[in-house]
Amino acid sequence: MKSTGERIRAKVEKEAQILKKLEKGRLEKFVLVACMRVLKQHNAFCWWQNTGAFRVDNRFFRSSIAGVSDIIGVLSDGRFIAVECKRENGGIISPRQHQFLQSVRECNGFALVIHDEKQLEIFLKLHGY
Repeated sequence: MKSTGERIRAKVEKEAQILKKLEKGRLEKFVLVACMRVLKQHNAFCWWQNTGAFRVDNRFFRSSIAGVSDIIGVLSDGRFIAVECKRENGGIISPRQHQFLQSVRECNGFALVIHDEKQLEIFLKLHGY
């Protein structure tokens, strides 16, 4: 049986861990879901682009190109959009993600790094969507 002091220390440590998570803001997956909702509200044809790699026997397969954004889509006027979602406080893009976004921009598409769906809403309003 734990002493009162041990129970209090355990409770304080648990609360500290919860506060640490809250300081980082919403996780990327929640930002991604909110961005999908915003794009759908603007009549965009978009999807969550799962990425990854796997091995079958002695062969290695990639499910997508390296660095592809979390959300890929086409806006109502036909313009391509790529949205890389990151957690609210922090989250940086990798060199391959940067390269992918730059390639989209070079082809006159929209390439965004979003930490909050409000950023996406503002961007779409500024561009007339």
